[in-house]
Formats: sequence, structure tokens, C-alpha cells
Amino acid sequence: MLLAVCGGLWAHGAAAKEPANTGMSSAWRQLKPSKAVEPRFQANSFGLPLAPNSLIRQDGKPMDLARFQGKPVLLNFAFTDCSTICTPTTLHLAKVRQDALAAGIALELVTITVNPLGDTPERLKAFAQARQADHSNWHWLTGQAELVFQVIDHYGALVGKRRKPDDHRTSIYLINRNGEVFNDFPVGDFDHERMQRELRGMSNTTY
Repeated sequence: MLLAVCGGLWAHGAAAKEPANTGMSSAWRQLKPSKAVEPRFQANSFGLPLAPNSLIRQDGKPMDLARFQGKPVLLNFAFTDCSTICTPTTLHLAKVRQDALAAGIALELVTITVNPLGDTPERLKAFAQARQADHSNWHWLTGQAELVFQVIDHYGALVGKRRKPDDHRTSIYLINRNGEVFNDFPVGDFDHERMQRELRGMSNTTY
């Protein structure tokens, strides 16, 4: 089953200020598409439209997308200067990870920055560690801006006319072992029990 994304957007209002010290510049407008891009999903390394080792983990190492094949993946988008929803989302994911480990569920977590112009591996690592989220099966990814924007656009992770980091979708996406988006969980009304049921069901299902 393949479900379209219907995640919620955390509203910052028209007066929201651009985050400080992000390294963002006029290059942001040069990199973004001229119009909004609809999400496009496909089965293959949880749908990322990139070759292996295209993105960089928080430890500075290339991320081999092949490690995700055959495993459930929880995917979300964030950025380190976020002062609102990104920390609660990280805490939700930390609890999901802990419960999944206790239940013996093989699970990978992926957080991709929506500010590749400012979020270096070092900044992602510091953000993750400050929230006790720097784990072997939790990958905080950045990389060359053009490549990261391919992923952002592939999942429709930035919405609205401004298409800045504040305007990212806040859902957590559950991706099955075939690399397909199976479901999404709005962070504003997150249901831990439902997530665990979904993970247990996927863990026991042959695709």
C-alpha cells in the first residue's frame, strides 16, 4: 500500500525571521525550483532519487543507502536552527527508537536537513547529541546542496511560496521494507501506540 503524504506544516507566520548563522545566502533562491514540486515516491532505497554514498552522515561518513533495503525506515526533515517543532519531533523519534529496540524490531531512522547550505555534519551531530539522538541506527544527513534539494523535492518536504527551512513538513514518514512510503504520522498529534503497532505489523509481514 502506498499512501500520499498529508503531513502538517508547522506555521511560523508571515513575520517569521530567517534563522541566524545558517550560512544561507542568495544561493538559496538559485538552488530551489521555480515552483512547488509534488512528492514522487518509488520503491528503491526508501525512495531516495540518489546513488549510494551521495549524502553525508553526522559523523562525516558517506551514507550507503543500501543499508536500508529490507528494513522499515522512519524518515523526517529538520534543521538545526529550528526553535519549534524539530526538538519535539526528535524526542518522539527517540522514544519510538527505544520502544522498537525493546521489541526487537530492526529499524533505521533518517533525519534529513532542509538547510543543506548551513547544516554541516558537525552541526547535525551537535544537535542530535544535545537531544540524546546520536545512535548507530539514526542517520542525520546533509551533503552537497544540489543533492539534498533533490531529496527535499522528491518528498515535497518544503511547502509554500517561500520554500525556506521554516516551511518544512513536520510528519514522520514510515517507509516499508520495499522502500515505499507506507504511512505518515503528524507530529502535532503523534500516536506512539499506533506507530508501534504499525512497526510490529511491518516487521511480521512479508512483501
